Amino acid sequence: MGIYDTISGLDTLFIPYDRVDRPPKGRLAILSQSGSFALTAMDVLAREGIGVSRMVSYGNKIDVDEADCLDFLRDDDNTDAVIMYIEGIDDGRRFVESAKRCGKHLFAIKVGRREAGRRATSLHTGSIAGRYELYRAAFREAGITELSGFEEFLDACRVVHRLNPTSGNRVMIVTDGGGMGVSVADMCADVGLQLPQLPDDVRRELEDMLPPYFTISNPLDLTGNATDEWYLASLEKTMTHELYQAAIVLLLWGPPALTEALPAKLCELSDRIGKPFVICSPGGRFTEKMSAIFEPLGMPVFSTPEAAVRAASIILKERKGR
Repeated sequence: MGIYDTISGLDTLFIPYDRVDRPPKGRLAILSQSGSFALTAMDVLAREGIGVSRMVSYGNKIDVDEADCLDFLRDDDNTDAVIMYIEGIDDGRRFVESAKRCGKHLFAIKVGRREAGRRATSLHTGSIAGRYELYRAAFREAGITELSGFEEFLDACRVVHRLNPTSGNRVMIVTDGGGMGVSVADMCADVGLQLPQLPDDVRRELEDMLPPYFTISNPLDLTGNATDEWYLASLEKTMTHELYQAAIVLLLWGPPALTEALPAKLCELSDRIGKPFVICSPGGRFTEKMSAIFEPLGMPVFSTPEAAVRAASIILKERKGR
């Protein structure tokens, strides 16, 4: 498909605008052997207002491959993160060296992991998919975070657009729904994210500040009496502690004291503390209305616990099985 470049304004894609929307300018680059994969992702990102710096669809790699693109992006001040769709790599050593030199946050989905996919890959771009174990080892060596599929590819675009990836795997959950919080805790354990219990000093401060019927733990349950102020105070007390690297804010909009001012205050707090907040807000009509307030702030909102945990796992690099 060629190149879509929001920095220079170059667009070589032959798919018309009324069929596939183009994303606005952003700081995320997409590299893809598959044109359809890249275009579908771009269409979704455009709908959600998520920007890209450059998209390169390099297909059969006659004269340009992923290592060339990474070498170019190394000196690109307009790009902070690179997300790649890879079918096969011809020169593994060069690819790893280029990735190490790139200096960006790198993510990749490797297709053709199983026999059926390897056959399809060979027919699609002529790539030799090779042993998946070798690719996993190469990604680890190069510092590339591996993604499992299209949905996780999109989740990576969403979180990297607003939240900086960070090292670690310790997460704090703050919620106003105890049962949902327990469910999220289980999912975190499944992907290797740790939920350390509250340090004694933080626990005492929270017990002095919050009503006695709140569950002062991790997950921290603010119950149906949650207010904007209790969400913000709880997150500030916990996330300023060095123990936690990211927060999953499970926000159910049933409590009547929660207001439309909360999204902006959560974004400001996350920026001030310098740690990512992953917002999870499942629900129906009213929830969708409230979640939309986050959009102009650039903060992604995930409508299911599964998606929120997956997003937290993406931005925290030290993960089990990765």
